Amino acid sequence: MNTQHPDQIKAWIQSWNPKALLMNGFDAALVGSVARADFQVVAVYDRTKCIEILMNRDEMSAEDADEFFSFNCEGAYMGAGTPVIGCFDFSDINLEEAQKYLSEQKELHTSEGEE
Repeated sequence: MNTQHPDQIKAWIQSWNPKALLMNGFDAALVGSVARADFQVVAVYDRTKCIEILMNRDEMSAEDADEFFSFNCEGAYMGAGTPVIGCFDFSDINLEEAQKYLSEQKELHTSEGEE
């Protein structure tokens, strides 16, 4: 569990990478940092917490919050300083459904000539 205050995490990240981007309004979902292959330290946000923030702060339904976050946050690449979105709670994942989905995707890509 993260016991660091978001300001401490931000200071750590920006001391290593002043160009690292942070997501406004999502401090409660900031869980740490990660160093990418290019050795740039970037922020890591907990996806579940981001969705909860949107639901509580903006009074969105779970479905609307997920769609908004997926398109506007996860889908927004802003260069090398772009934050990473992590998933840390897999308790609601149905492994049979996940395996079926992966098999379908593999078949789809194989039939399209991708390996």
